[in-house]
Amino acid sequence: MLRRFGLITAIVTVLALAYPALAQEAEKSKSDSWSFYKLQINVREIDGSKTLNSRSYDLNQRAGEWGQLRVGSRIPIQTGSVEIGGKQRTDFQYLDIGLNIDSRVQDHNGEVSFDWRLNLSSAAPDPSPGGPVVRNVQSNGQTLLAIGKPVVMTTVDDLNSTHKFVFEVTATKVK
Repeated sequence: MLRRFGLITAIVTVLALAYPALAQEAEKSKSDSWSFYKLQINVREIDGSKTLNSRSYDLNQRAGEWGQLRVGSRIPIQTGSVEIGGKQRTDFQYLDIGLNIDSRVQDHNGEVSFDWRLNLSSAAPDPSPGGPVVRNVQSNGQTLLAIGKPVVMTTVDDLNSTHKFVFEVTATKVK
């Protein structure tokens, strides 16, 4: 009987000591589960209250990881010309223009934050004799997201016109 009591006491003691570690491990594995978000990024060019141009980009992203979106074109720029063996050879360098966005969604204490780095570039309609004039908008920032609702990332005035660029993101939790 005493032996059985000692065995039961030992088992209860081991379980009592192991329980906090098991609970902590369960909580850790719960917090290690991945969260995924669908991000819809809208870029609008407006003049006053009139929308001149609007583009929408969707991407899926895992919380805590940086994602990238690259959309654009490569413009050839003549850098030189040389005659070799009676033939004219023209050299070009290429310039990437378009939209580049690096983004990260993070879950923290029940809130969702959004970090971004964006670059929007375009070539002016009338190229100069030395090559195209490139217009550029850059912004870096952070904001809290309201799931399912559009949140303005940034608004930027175009220095060459009365236009304004509005960047918005809408996040939906996928998992």
